[in-house]
Amino acid sequence: MIDEISILLEKILNGDSSVVTITPPMETLDISNLPSVINVRADFGAGYTPEGSSSTYTGLVLINITDIVMTETGLSANAAITATNVQRDSRLILNGAMTLGISSATSGEEAIILATLNFSNLQSVDVSMNGGMEISMPLDMLISSSSEQPIILTLTNFETSDMQASGTIIVKPVSTDIYDMELDLTTHEGDVEGTARIDSTTSPQTIISTPVGPITVGEYRVLFNDIVMDQDVCTDTAAGGTIVITGDSETKTITFDNCAYTVK
Repeated sequence: MIDEISILLEKILNGDSSVVTITPPMETLDISNLPSVINVRADFGAGYTPEGSSSTYTGLVLINITDIVMTETGLSANAAITATNVQRDSRLILNGAMTLGISSATSGEEAIILATLNFSNLQSVDVSMNGGMEISMPLDMLISSSSEQPIILTLTNFETSDMQASGTIIVKPVSTDIYDMELDLTTHEGDVEGTARIDSTTSPQTIISTPVGPITVGEYRVLFNDIVMDQDVCTDTAAGGTIVITGDSETKTITFDNCAYTVK
């Protein structure tokens, strides 16, 4: 989904005049004196093949950017995005609507980016999204992937075709390339609470563990014991480690080894 949308956004941002209309035109925009409204229309019509691609895109994307305010200390803007039956080679990749509000602020010595997203029957490939989320992220994360400030994700009645959730996910840096993900969610499977550690010091491997005890998922307790994720080795499963799931009456252990797993 992200790859597909990235291709479309690249074409929109590059202003391919055969499909993209930007009002006012990009070449007239002054970064020091932006207009309060910018409209973008990307019309792929009955068929558009980007340069360097063999795929054909169809459909329409409208982006209405409003309330643009740029000051010496920050930036804020709102956007409404509507996609109408955007397809690649006759497969749906985007349809529906979303809104985005973005602003920057200062927390201590760091700049914080705050984004608020709301989805209305937004479909991409096989995923459908409704509800809202708010993301608070240090600007340094976008520039250097490092910061002492956490990333905070707040979900409000967020739904996909197989998940519903409200609550918070807080990602706190422990040290370089090690983060703790604190979960406090209400989901369709029950309450989810606990902390997972994500260790990328041995990149491209990522090791997932539960350093302070099990994560509760409804009536179950889940322990991650050094789960090794490595897309270069195993594309669909973990390369090593165990997951221990304990319920009221039994315990299951999933053991991963060389891209295969067993359950006992």
